[in-house]
Amino acid sequence: MVSYDTPQFYTYINQLSALVDNKDEFGSIIGYAVMASLIPFSTQSGSLQDIHFEQLVAVYQELEGAVTSCKATDSFQTLCELNVTVNDFFKEHEENDSPPEPGSPLLKRIMSVLEQKRGVPEDILRRNGLALASAVLDRGALERKVDCLKRDYRLLENIFSN
Repeated sequence: MVSYDTPQFYTYINQLSALVDNKDEFGSIIGYAVMASLIPFSTQSGSLQDIHFEQLVAVYQELEGAVTSCKATDSFQTLCELNVTVNDFFKEHEENDSPPEPGSPLLKRIMSVLEQKRGVPEDILRRNGLALASAVLDRGALERKVDCLKRDYRLLENIFSN
């Protein structure tokens, strides 16, 4: 039997899918939550695997916050709050010739990809959010905690930094 108590993308994305009717809003909330969770990220860990898992936990927490916010207000308000955080980061990144280095290695790679891809970063984040949701919902819930952490991080990394 699958334990839904184990934090994993499936739990949060499945809950969000029930709360958000608009597909574009749904993808944007997920994409922006990923970015918003990694912006303030910092770590003292030395192990690359520990850093990966800490980043993933930060994303889980942001998605959990998005679910809570959607339940308390509505999905558009949640998206607006995430939008402010991410757009402020983009603005600061654009305005500075040498912006501060993000503490998250994954965010560094995501920013590099966003700078290299054609298109508006907001649209890329929305498409990445939808891709993550689709992959997670197609895959379903995972049973073992170690599988959740490893597979969710790999999926996050593949979709957002490639």
